[in-house]
Amino acid sequence: MSYQLHCPNCATAIPSASINIQQTIAVCPNCDAVFNFADKVSSTQKIKRRKAKQPDYITKTETDSRVSLKMPLLTSNSYKWGIGIGGVMTALLYIFMMGATISEGDTAATVVFSAMFLPIIIGFLGSFFVQQTIAIDTETLEHNYHVGMLPIYNRTLPVEDISDVILEESATTRETVAQARYNIFTDKLDGRQEMFIKNFPEEPALYTQQVLSNYLASEDDSLSTSRLADKVIDEQEEASYLQNDESLNSTLQS
Repeated sequence: MSYQLHCPNCATAIPSASINIQQTIAVCPNCDAVFNFADKVSSTQKIKRRKAKQPDYITKTETDSRVSLKMPLLTSNSYKWGIGIGGVMTALLYIFMMGATISEGDTAATVVFSAMFLPIIIGFLGSFFVQQTIAIDTETLEHNYHVGMLPIYNRTLPVEDISDVILEESATTRETVAQARYNIFTDKLDGRQEMFIKNFPEEPALYTQQVLSNYLASEDDSLSTSRLADKVIDEQEEASYLQNDESLNSTLQS
């Protein structure tokens, strides 16, 4: 459900840049009022952070403004075995059918079978070489697949309206004994959620969510704290000015 935060003083809609979601503090761009909106956030919206250890197959690269996680597409041995067996079985079936059509001299069937099976075989076996990168900086949240320098898939989301990254267990694993898999969502400042990564294995999902959530929290705190601190300084300067002005008026009247 969408929710727009408004200033309690002048009812102005508060933009995301003026909201510190972790500290539940906001500053109004119209009247400069600073207020706490914790009473407007339901308990179900509060994020429970989970600690996770960095898996050996994930390479983390961090700079002052960017964090990236690089990992293989296939992160569990069970999926590697499944994909490998599927690729080998498909390849054997293709070889058998190709042998039969070639011996009969059926060129059309050979072309059709090649068009059907070769992409599947390449997809199965090629997945062992696919790497994925999840990266975040002050502007974008990115997820991509690539083989070497060759990009296969890329998705980016703007960071400016994202308050956090959260997990939800995939419905396909809730009622089974298989390894749990998770969907990763971005939690927006207006209350909406957007799917970011679907059907992610549990171990990398927990660690990825932790890294991205911590980055957003640190960035939000630094930017919001700086702005709110400037606001406090401005208010102190204004109060000091008014006090000096009142003292001057009292002196002149004397």
